[in-house]
Amino acid sequence: ASCAQTSVLVVGHSGSEHAMAWKISLSTEVGCVYVAPGNGGSIGPPAHGHRAIGDHDDAEVAGGYEHVAPIVPVDVPLSAPHFKELKDFCKERAISLVVVGSQQLLQEGLGDALRSVNLPTFGPSQAAAELDSTKPFTQALARKLNLPMVGAEQSDDEDIEPEVSVIAFSDGKNFAVLPIASQDHKRCHDDDMGPLTEGMGSFAPSPLVDDALMETIEAKFLAPLFDSLKQQERPFVGCLHTQLRLTYSGPQIVALKPCLGEPVAQGLLP
Repeated sequence: ASCAQTSVLVVGHSGSEHAMAWKISLSTEVGCVYVAPGNGGSIGPPAHGHRAIGDHDDAEVAGGYEHVAPIVPVDVPLSAPHFKELKDFCKERAISLVVVGSQQLLQEGLGDALRSVNLPTFGPSQAAAELDSTKPFTQALARKLNLPMVGAEQSDDEDIEPEVSVIAFSDGKNFAVLPIASQDHKRCHDDDMGPLTEGMGSFAPSPLVDDALMETIEAKFLAPLFDSLKQQERPFVGCLHTQLRLTYSGPQIVALKPCLGEPVAQGLLP
């Protein structure tokens, strides 16, 4: 396989980054997908060998897809706040786009560091990455915008109030929402049996989110959030993950994350 064509770098080590790398590798516009550092799912020989996942002889081995670019794990130091080694790697390999999947690295300013050297980057700035439901900034913003959030004390109906995730992509000016939502599976066993957990996985599409509810979520939650960030001069560029509990009184925010996250990515991207 050759990485001489358009190359993309995905930064992160979780399953969601692997899912993103796999999905990007299916684009006919992409010649190679580097993953830094990757994980066991993306393990392969050193990048210098240019043999990696996706380097198959026929479409049958490659899952039936007509085009699968190689996915190449690379060991590049991710050193905040300047990320010099990563920027040097992008320059050496002529990276056309960097996709940052790690929430921690976004909040450490990786998006800003990459844009400072004119590297096209999918991932919010450090200021926009403050949009995290655990942060006082986000809690204050939700109060200002009258966005209902699940309180610290769990509802007595938690075991019968399902939670769903809605994913929106933004270029800092406009945003688009994935037309389907994923739904958390919280019971320990199949068929909604067993003890309640923090999450055993997710599945998509959720049958609970129809077009009307999706439009409500977009108009009452997502549009105000993106508009407010623009007004504060911290436009959001990247993926916003909104986790909502569907209560009897309407959707309430459980979590906001400035990245795709898992296991949502694995359920939605295929």
